[in-house]
Amino acid sequence: MVKKFSCLGVLLVLLVALSLLFAGCASKAPDQSGSTQSTDSATSTASNEPFNLLFAGANPGGGGTWDLVGGGISECIRREGGTVTLTPGEGVANPVTVFNHKADLAFCQSIVVNAATQGIEPYKQAYPGVKAIAALYSSAAQIFVAADSKILSFEQIKADKMPIRIAVDENGSTQELTMRRMLEQYGITYDDIKAWGGSVIYKGFGEASEMMMDNRVDVFGTLTIVPTSSVQEVATNKELRMLDVSGVADQMCDQFGYQPFEIDKSNYDFMKENEKSFATQVLVIVNADMDDETAYRITKALGENLDYLKQVHSNLSGLTLEALADCSGVELHPGAEKYYKEAGVL
Repeated sequence: MVKKFSCLGVLLVLLVALSLLFAGCASKAPDQSGSTQSTDSATSTASNEPFNLLFAGANPGGGGTWDLVGGGISECIRREGGTVTLTPGEGVANPVTVFNHKADLAFCQSIVVNAATQGIEPYKQAYPGVKAIAALYSSAAQIFVAADSKILSFEQIKADKMPIRIAVDENGSTQELTMRRMLEQYGITYDDIKAWGGSVIYKGFGEASEMMMDNRVDVFGTLTIVPTSSVQEVATNKELRMLDVSGVADQMCDQFGYQPFEIDKSNYDFMKENEKSFATQVLVIVNADMDDETAYRITKALGENLDYLKQVHSNLSGLTLEALADCSGVELHPGAEKYYKEAGVL
């Protein structure tokens, strides 16, 4: 009798152990790496785990446009559970910085990203592993001369070999690249300008504006939001006129990936009619190998804080979810694309 009850006891213990083992297996699911984890805890961990990012292109506490916008984006990401460290960057260098994992995300103009991924000027090789998270605002080409200037058009400058003094921004900047490309579409090179007795001046827009007021430059331009307060400030002290660039706008779009843009005459008091131009977009970019969850959460942080971002800087005042997703031909990161599809804008 004792042996009989012993055997039954052992059998019952084995049955209980097996039932617990199967229950444990059923409560776990394999993840993509082949390991097992509770499906409930995996979901909560993925959406709530803190993450840290290095953001190139903004100076902490700085007063420039990218500094202020970068601070606003950092706050959005903080609300999503992340922390951001801002670090200075340069427009043309930022795709390389992200590609080489020296920053997690960065500001960059769309035409610069296109050039980097294709390996065309100003790059000597392609950097294909750069994707977009969001588009923030358009920067349009705007070229100015004094209202009483004898310069009427770029076609005239070429035909008459005019010795102009033209400010093109700092060497290697996105604006300088755009000015050089635009001039070349008109058949004008920097060497031509110098040979005609003119000069190419590598000064930022702020200093170039002062030089225009002091009659030390004949032509100056910018690649930025329309209207821009710097131009309005110059116009209060000196009458300006916008030079027409419609003759090369289509070529700039077709050849380099700029977008068509019309500058409405209501933007500046001195404009008499709308002007056809071209523009690029300021993007937030990341490396293609950023994990999808992090890219999704960054995009979600921007999309769910649009009202806040609109207050950060006037450049963002018209920002919409649809605009965030329209990255001018630059490929979206899959994590960002997932968010926009869920939001119904793709």
